[in-house]
Amino acid sequence: MRAALHAKWRYSLRWRYLHRTCPGPQEIAGVEVIAGAPCPGELLALWTAGGDYGISIDFGDLAPIRRWSPERKSQARRRALAARVHAAAPLFAEELIERTLATRPEYFAGRTSR
Repeated sequence: MRAALHAKWRYSLRWRYLHRTCPGPQEIAGVEVIAGAPCPGELLALWTAGGDYGISIDFGDLAPIRRWSPERKSQARRRALAARVHAAAPLFAEELIERTLATRPEYFAGRTSR
């Protein structure tokens, strides 16, 4: 909750037609405000109703993206495999899990091919 207190929003006046090329700058003006604050008056003064530029808002990232470690990925993938196989074929589950682990060892070790 503490991160939300320091979050910032950014209001800007931008070209709003993606299918047409912009004759001037993509963004005319921009203002950063505290999260939850309304659009500032100086930006509203530049905006015209029905114009080619519209007011846009960008929300600041509240928390960085946390990636799973390869060990954590491996645990989750093996657990999901076991749940799927036990639900589909409980009698042959152990054999099917061993076969699947043998055919895709890199994936179930937590590594991805990117």
